[in-house]
Amino acid sequence: MKRLALIGTVAVGAWFSVGAIGDATQTRADERHADRRTEVVVHVEGRRYRQPLDVAAAALYSACTATVDGRIVEPGIVDLGGGDYSFAITPSLGRHGRERLLGCLRDLTVERVRSHVVSVEERALG
Repeated sequence: MKRLALIGTVAVGAWFSVGAIGDATQTRADERHADRRTEVVVHVEGRRYRQPLDVAAAALYSACTATVDGRIVEPGIVDLGGGDYSFAITPSLGRHGRERLLGCLRDLTVERVRSHVVSVEERALG
């Protein structure tokens, strides 16, 4: 009897664990605002990278923009100096979109390029 109770408890625990993992990894709808933008600053460094760092920043953006809906805000990818680049996406990203984009930027490997996210902020358009 104790064994049956233990098996039942383990089965129920496994059922809830699978559900929790599924909820944590699925794409969810986000609250986004058409009158706001999400600004991202990324620091990029190249080690024997054969192109200007502007190209590396564009490659990072291009690869990771597929993880979220939206469009880049003019003037596009901006060189802030010192290896820092900024871009903004509108409408603003919700919490889940932000997590997907930042996860991609943190995990993406471009040969001979290192990068890290400096900041992410939501701002009004204009």
